[in-house]
Amino acid sequence: MYQVNLLAWRQRRSHRRAAIFMLALALELLLAGGVAGLLTARWRNEQAALAARLAQWRRQEQQAAEEQRWFLQRREQHQRLERTLRAYRRAAADNRRYSHLLEQLPSLLPPGVWLTRLRQRDGQLLVSGCCERHGDIGSLSRRLSRHPPFTQMRWQEIGQGENGHFLFHFQAAWTLRTAGDQAAEQGE
Repeated sequence: MYQVNLLAWRQRRSHRRAAIFMLALALELLLAGGVAGLLTARWRNEQAALAARLAQWRRQEQQAAEEQRWFLQRREQHQRLERTLRAYRRAAADNRRYSHLLEQLPSLLPPGVWLTRLRQRDGQLLVSGCCERHGDIGSLSRRLSRHPPFTQMRWQEIGQGENGHFLFHFQAAWTLRTAGDQAAEQGE
């Protein structure tokens, strides 16, 4: 009987299997390394694209913030000019009313009555004056009560001075803006 030594054949087959296994393992590792490299390269490209997009968004955000600041400055400047214009129109309307009152006042005063002080404060027109006779104060009151600024007139003091003249003080509601003044202001 012949004895066949299969050990060499088994060893070669085992070495062949080990070589195939090692080759498969090397290919798998090579494939995994290649996939990891491709993913890393793709990630770096995406990161660069995202960084460029982020930089673009930041520039747009900066530009939008600058435009917003510019707009807010222009709006505040416009509001400031509007307030100045409204104040100017109010002052012009008030000046027209004062001028109108001063033009009409001499015709409203009876003879022998003169005004010593005319002043506006807190929506009230404060008037001081003197006259020669006490009856002139009643005449003045009747004449002024028919005139629109003096319809709500309130006498504060009536007295006789040392020189025999009668001194008087009264106040009247002085609305600075009437409907006609508002219409004239809006028309300007």
